[in-house]
Amino acid sequence: MMYNPFTFTIIECRELKAQRTKWLSRTPDRPSKRWDAASTRILTIAVFQHRSTSKTVVAMNTHLDDQGSKSRLEAAKIILEQIRLFTDQVPHGQSPPIFLATSTVNLNKKPTMR
Repeated sequence: MMYNPFTFTIIECRELKAQRTKWLSRTPDRPSKRWDAASTRILTIAVFQHRSTSKTVVAMNTHLDDQGSKSRLEAAKIILEQIRLFTDQVPHGQSPPIFLATSTVNLNKKPTMR
């Protein structure tokens, strides 16, 4: 969870409303590894409610595969699909803040780059 003193604090935001795990593979609802991934990769999603405003905050965390360019591309599609699940549920311009954390991978790489 990211900490920003101007918007939410960890204490205010810690009321967990929902959580789920998606596998970054062809079968995101069950443990699996696909494409050219070196390791099994997951997307962890947590939905929090801000205690004083009751606003929703969505946090997503992943570690994209460092070996497989196809896996990174396909994983990004799954992540975008998960983000759309939250943004499509509310009127335009009123979607909850969504924080995405990833590590190790340069997200600016072209899909064909290793």
